[in-house]
Amino acid sequence: MSSDGKIAAVIFDMDGVIIDSEPLHYESTIRYVNGELGLAYDQDENMEFLGRSDEYMFRVLRERYDLAVSVRDMIERRRDLYLELLVGHVVLIPGVRELIRQLHRGGFQLALASSSLERIIEVVLSEGGVRQYFAVVQSGEHLRHCKPHPEIFLVTAAQLGLTPARCAVIEDTTVGIEAARAAGMRAVAYAAPGAPAQEFSAADLVIHSFLNADLAAIVG
Repeated sequence: MSSDGKIAAVIFDMDGVIIDSEPLHYESTIRYVNGELGLAYDQDENMEFLGRSDEYMFRVLRERYDLAVSVRDMIERRRDLYLELLVGHVVLIPGVRELIRQLHRGGFQLALASSSLERIIEVVLSEGGVRQYFAVVQSGEHLRHCKPHPEIFLVTAAQLGLTPARCAVIEDTTVGIEAARAAGMRAVAYAAPGAPAQEFSAADLVIHSFLNADLAAIVG
């Protein structure tokens, strides 16, 4: 790519974009929050945290229900339950592996910017057979702010050595699209069939499948 401002990198979110992890996240949360903490967490409450970090979710739940357990302990326990469900069962969203390969062959730098913990990211990318395509992998666990704050995307662009304007982001949540736009990046929304409805009016492009995806449209 030239240095004239054209898109040179594509930054992927992970949950809901590379892997349909929401059912596993929800199941592990139910096992912990309801089964072990004795709350009555449900899908309506779960919608509040889509696209948010574990830090944010458990900080809110701790304050809301006046829980004695620390946020860090909650994160680690739910992570352990999630990994039990995840390891050996990573299935990528249809078409995303091919899209990643096509972008890589096309000369685009690839990065992953996810609110998930680093250990979980590495399991997904490794078991999914796509780790080698990503030049940068950024976990939100090492950052101060969570989406919709743009920090994770700005840090990722800096690691790629690019200005934000030369990056496109693929996200599946309202807060992710807001974060991408706040970072000054092209925002591509993936609206999976059957996924909870999200507000994507701020996106530059909305796609409903990665199968036979239009690369030119994605990178603008």
